[in-house]
Amino acid sequence: MADVEAFLATSRTNNRRDGITGLLISDGTRFLQALEGETETIEAAFQRIKADPRHRATVLLSNKSIVERQFGMWEMLSAALARSGMMRFLEIWSTVSSPR
Repeated sequence: MADVEAFLATSRTNNRRDGITGLLISDGTRFLQALEGETETIEAAFQRIKADPRHRATVLLSNKSIVERQFGMWEMLSAALARSGMMRFLEIWSTVSSPR
């Protein structure tokens, strides 16, 4: 858990510097992250995430423009879920993030 807290502290510092807001959800094994900000800064942050050796099997689930930030108050909001909660969240996310 200390590793996650250290990761969050670094993420929040970087995100504040870069004008990125977002959400990080973890079930202790898998992580789901939503990032919001200018396209160039989000792309640079995603490249840093993919290049970090602590991350494996990095997948981009969605990339879309938004009118208003959903996590605008947080450099990185964090939530922990049980494994079943993570699977349910991903199920719901795929439903609401699909184009209509």
